[in-house]
Amino acid sequence: MCNRSSAGVSITFKIVQLMACVTALIYKKVTDNQANMTFRRNQKISNEWTLLQNVNWSQEGNDFSVFTYAGYTFIIAVCLMERMINFRKLPTTTDTLFLRFGVIIFCLQAILVFYTFEYVHENLRLNALVLGGLTFVVALLFFLEDCCTAKDYERDNKFIQTEAIKPISSIPIKISEDDDVLHTYV
Repeated sequence: MCNRSSAGVSITFKIVQLMACVTALIYKKVTDNQANMTFRRNQKISNEWTLLQNVNWSQEGNDFSVFTYAGYTFIIAVCLMERMINFRKLPTTTDTLFLRFGVIIFCLQAILVFYTFEYVHENLRLNALVLGGLTFVVALLFFLEDCCTAKDYERDNKFIQTEAIKPISSIPIKISEDDDVLHTYV
């Protein structure tokens, strides 16, 4: 059974993950707004605009970042509500898969943002660093929770006997119907 401190740690991780993911989502929107303003200003000043317009490379990268931040904000909120309702319940396989995919997806998103650092306008470089760092922090939170909750699975393994007990001796035995005891006769 899951002890109270392990469940409390899991809920604490979920709350911190939710706050960090919402912060990343908001900061992404702020970064997109600043990128749009920078793009419009540079478009008016010059006919050529060779740098990237945002910290996500393209519209596909932008869609991936929206999926990452908004999708996982929803997933974390649902997992948090489920943990608060079933406080003593061990994390399920679905929770573990969400954590592990979250680590992968957030690491990919952070790498994507950091990789654009050289190619974005200097007004967006600080935003790219903060957003990439925040994304790595969320991936680290997912990894730490996965490490902390994986130990609960190991302690909860149970062995179940599925076959009836069979005598392993060649000594003749007799089962008494009266007292359910094995009697051996030599």
